[in-house]
Amino acid sequence: MAQVSAGDFHSLVLAPNGSVWAFGSNGRGQLGDGTTRHRARPVAPRGLSGGVVKVSAGGYHSLALTWEGDVLAWGENTTGQLGRPTNGWQDEVAAAEEEYADGVTRPVFPAGLRGSDGRGVRDVAAGFLHSLALLADGRLLAWGCNIFGQLGPPPRPRPRPRLRRGRSPPGRRCGQELLLL
Repeated sequence: MAQVSAGDFHSLVLAPNGSVWAFGSNGRGQLGDGTTRHRARPVAPRGLSGGVVKVSAGGYHSLALTWEGDVLAWGENTTGQLGRPTNGWQDEVAAAEEEYADGVTRPVFPAGLRGSDGRGVRDVAAGFLHSLALLADGRLLAWGCNIFGQLGPPPRPRPRPRLRRGRSPPGRRCGQELLLL
């Protein structure tokens, strides 16, 4: 294994060849296999065919960073933690659907986070209901729940990635409702 990451009820494993494996709870699509079925055995998120250099498991969502600098996200999106528009706090999930009211069961690109956009994403971190991306120039993108100001002021949800002011020192970590810099 090259890396492991534990979310609230699911885990991600990054293999040395860049492939990703996920297992555990999948009620919000956080395993990325196109379903909402829980898995005791590892499954590969759909559409990730290698080239991943970092994974991060959040509360009920997951992030992956590719060697090209692309960020992919899947799972719950109630507060915009996937970097896409949200439909609010609805809780109806159709097990066979790839997209549902509150999230996505397969990897998708957050708004504006493709390697080709020139931002140079270097690291990702998934919190309980928020997500972060560290850019090569040291700036930090933050999106999702911000009820406690964990994305910075002002405390309100940010469904699309936005730059935080200033630079981020090394050693960033995302927690349930906080960001440590």
